[in-house]
Amino acid sequence: MFAINGYPQDIIISCNYDGTGLEWVDLFDNPPLGWLVDEATGLSTPVVTGTLPPFAPATAPILSPQWAHVHIDNVYVPDKWRGGALNFFTWIATNNGAKRLVRGNFMSSGLGMAMESWRQQNPGLWNPEPFPPL
Repeated sequence: MFAINGYPQDIIISCNYDGTGLEWVDLFDNPPLGWLVDEATGLSTPVVTGTLPPFAPATAPILSPQWAHVHIDNVYVPDKWRGGALNFFTWIATNNGAKRLVRGNFMSSGLGMAMESWRQQNPGLWNPEPFPPL
């Protein structure tokens, strides 16, 4: 295992699901401090300020990633999906027949504006429940 530095403008979106992984997902952004790379497999995991969700639920055929990587204006779910933020919100809500509600709590103004725009366009996929106080 070895570590590499994160790119300062990158963002990791943590995906926190309900117990089934199918009803709702809460999205949070965290800056990556760096990446841990497994030399044997080549797989990398971000090291973030805060914590990554404890698991990615087994919801096949619906994909439920633990995290996504935002680089410049693109969102990457490693080996599964890539595109813009608005399309990512739709994908995480509806991929492979899913119908889960989405809400986001973002420090990034770009992701916050994208979520607000997406919420207005997709009221049936938006989770209107307020976030619990920190």
